[in-house]
Amino acid sequence: MSIEMLDGKRVKRIWVIPYSHHDYAWVCFRSWHIQRYIKGFTEAAEMIEKVPGFTWLVDNVHHSWEPLEKYCPEEAQKVADHVKDGGTDVVDGGFGLARPSQVSEETYIRNLMAGRRFFQERFGIQDIPTLYNADTACGHSQLPQIAKLSGHRYYRFQRSDALLTAKGIPLQFNWKGLDGSEVLVARGLYGAMWCENEWLEMDYDTQWEQIRQRFYETCLKDKLLEDHPTEDVILFIGSDDCRPLRDRTDRPIKVVEFIEAWNQREPVKMAFTTLNKAFAELSQQEMPTYEGVLDHAELTYNFPFKADESMWRMRLEYDQLLVRLERTATMAAELGWTYPEKEIAECWRAMYEITGHAIEATMARDYFTLYELALCGRKKAAKLLAEAEDYIARTIPHVEEMQTVLINPLPTALEQVVRLDASTFDGVGGFDVYDHAGNKYDFQVVDVHDGYSVHEGRDHVSVEILVKVTVPATGVTGLYLVPNGGSLKEVVEKTFIDNVPSCLPEDCGDRVEFDNGKLNAVFYKGKLVILTDKATGRSVKAEADHELANLIFRQLPPETSWLNNNLAWHRDYSFLPNSAKVLANGPMRYVYCAYGTIVGQPATVTYTMDKDAAGIEIDIETDFREEIEGLMMFSTAADADGDVYADVPFGTEKREFFEDFFADPVTGEKTYTAPQELDFPGQIYGRNWCSYGYNKVPLTLISRNCSVYYLQEKEARTMSLILIHTLPLKTRIDRWVAKCPTSMGGGGKNHYSFSLMMNEAIGKSTDIQQYHKSRIFRAASVKRLGNFDQTREKKEFSFLAAKEDNIIGTAFYREGEKLYARFFECNGDATQAHITLPQRITKARTVDFEGNELKFGAAYDAATKTMTVPFGKFQIVTIEME
Repeated sequence: MSIEMLDGKRVKRIWVIPYSHHDYAWVCFRSWHIQRYIKGFTEAAEMIEKVPGFTWLVDNVHHSWEPLEKYCPEEAQKVADHVKDGGTDVVDGGFGLARPSQVSEETYIRNLMAGRRFFQERFGIQDIPTLYNADTACGHSQLPQIAKLSGHRYYRFQRSDALLTAKGIPLQFNWKGLDGSEVLVARGLYGAMWCENEWLEMDYDTQWEQIRQRFYETCLKDKLLEDHPTEDVILFIGSDDCRPLRDRTDRPIKVVEFIEAWNQREPVKMAFTTLNKAFAELSQQEMPTYEGVLDHAELTYNFPFKADESMWRMRLEYDQLLVRLERTATMAAELGWTYPEKEIAECWRAMYEITGHAIEATMARDYFTLYELALCGRKKAAKLLAEAEDYIARTIPHVEEMQTVLINPLPTALEQVVRLDASTFDGVGGFDVYDHAGNKYDFQVVDVHDGYSVHEGRDHVSVEILVKVTVPATGVTGLYLVPNGGSLKEVVEKTFIDNVPSCLPEDCGDRVEFDNGKLNAVFYKGKLVILTDKATGRSVKAEADHELANLIFRQLPPETSWLNNNLAWHRDYSFLPNSAKVLANGPMRYVYCAYGTIVGQPATVTYTMDKDAAGIEIDIETDFREEIEGLMMFSTAADADGDVYADVPFGTEKREFFEDFFADPVTGEKTYTAPQELDFPGQIYGRNWCSYGYNKVPLTLISRNCSVYYLQEKEARTMSLILIHTLPLKTRIDRWVAKCPTSMGGGGKNHYSFSLMMNEAIGKSTDIQQYHKSRIFRAASVKRLGNFDQTREKKEFSFLAAKEDNIIGTAFYREGEKLYARFFECNGDATQAHITLPQRITKARTVDFEGNELKFGAAYDAATKTMTVPFGKFQIVTIEME
């Protein structure tokens, strides 16, 4: 990098884009941020009228535009007028600024499109060419396709920056994603001239060379790489919460005067412009193409905290609930229920308000206001879901026996163990379990309830049982529990284990072995030590005195700043069991629970295996009663070499590792990390799972409610899922941190759920994707109540089905009179897919996220109700139905 690049031969123009990044909010109360946003917009509107060429930018609704329109509608109208005449630029960051790597498939798309629709309606514009992810990691390699389907041609992101520069990624390039879609990218950290502006006060006539040098060092050095590919440099002026042409302390900065003096003296011309216009200039020039994964690590400072009360947990579980609600409500509407479109839209709106990337660090009073807002929306969604499920259950003809209706929200058949409530008003005795076709099922009793007393002639008031059953794709079936005149006592004594732990080491002995028909697992003194795939004989075993998997706590030195210091840990602590117990012993479910401590704090680790399941479900509960700085992880044995893959929304990426020392792009100093971006050489992310090998046997850690961060440590031969960064507040000197919720420290009880799976092959993800979806969207079991119908009519429904396993459904919902279903190809294999649509559908077509028709060979056969879709590798397809 050299200032000589400004000689006018390689760089022709410097485009100056004034900007204020609206985090909304961290480091202060939201009311403070709102006031600054309003002030920034009103001042920008004045400057647009007074300063030739001056521009401003709107990048999202909730964290930027909404406060202005809510509290100062007259000023908002002035800004809206400037949008029409080009003084204010609209770039779509969505309704709220979501991290594309950390929210789920549908949350990101719905948030993005809600913002786009709002801006189109509010400002009367159709073309919003730029997708802007402000202050978030660049995201995954499906972003080019998502941008294209959302109506965007350009993409701007700001992190990671130092890491990508060190990897040799240009500042401007065409990014080719997983499916082959391309988007024009301009990257680079936002912000310049927000501090260290003393050079702007120097004398232009006598000190120009010093001014020129300081401008280069403070504003351009990280943006002028030796292989800079175009004639243009994009320079954002501003930073977090900055007012127009002022620094972080609100001191005016002489940008206008500097631009005028620069243009008088330098061959490279400088001018204000908008981001959309800058991209339009770049699009006319030759650009290098980069294909594949940009960022494998995500940003280190986003490591999760707060656990049970965290916004990342709330977002994840809320998203899953909303997607299930839409699918179930659509099924119910096909049976005659009134689809609650308005109410579901309100639930999504509450979700958008917690997608902002700085929400994790809001102070307590604002945090809990947001949390309660999300909680209200989530409760509303749960109520709607219960109503939809009850309506579906009432469509199944009822008989006199006990009856349960099973509802599968996925577009593939679910074969899994479900929990049923076996009860009648006068209690239960012996019974058998049948489906509509008269097939009889084995079952396991997992709980008994006797209420006030056992009724005359009955064994129990009610029992809960487990049954393995198949539920049709996006469908409904039922099970009948038919009294057989016998007794329940024998099956209860055989299968039911009272699950109150006695905490005695000798309860189960030292060694416990489970065989669920698919896997064989061996536990020894509270630890998993052997896992074997029975069909292939592949096995992974603990080496020497080590366990195959365990809970780990990495203690870090207490910090005074809110930033992490992840490389200076004291030591690692392992979970230490002091007792263990079998809580269920089949044949439908096996449960083994270990009780002990982690870094001296109480913890339990529970392993669950369902019949014929390819993975073990792991549930962890911790109870931190002391403030301890550190990272808690679940760690498994892993090969030091070999490929690693992780999922992203709508796809799978191969993970690369960046382990060498590299030069900081600004200071030139050698460093082992890219601060705040990559603190661990083996740091990677995966939206839901990470797949790797141990002794060449494929293993996958699959999250159900955990973070997106994983850590491969080659020397230790481990792969870990990072659960939480405990952040004791009492050691922090940043006063705003002390105002954050105390749960940031990780104290109290926290719960984590994930799976360890033996998958088919490293690099192929169909079985992993299907397993993950089946864990998240388990079949709902709803007790059928109401009037009896003496005829047991066979009644099963299937509304939407994807025949091919590598075609994964992410949504099934209704807008007006139209239905929408979204799928993606998950394996990187071009596939001719066959998707069965609801029976009443007469027309179907493939569309983008805006509803524009996409013609690529898909065809609908109204006679067979089948949509044939030629999916390309990792292609996202939305089907619109009438």
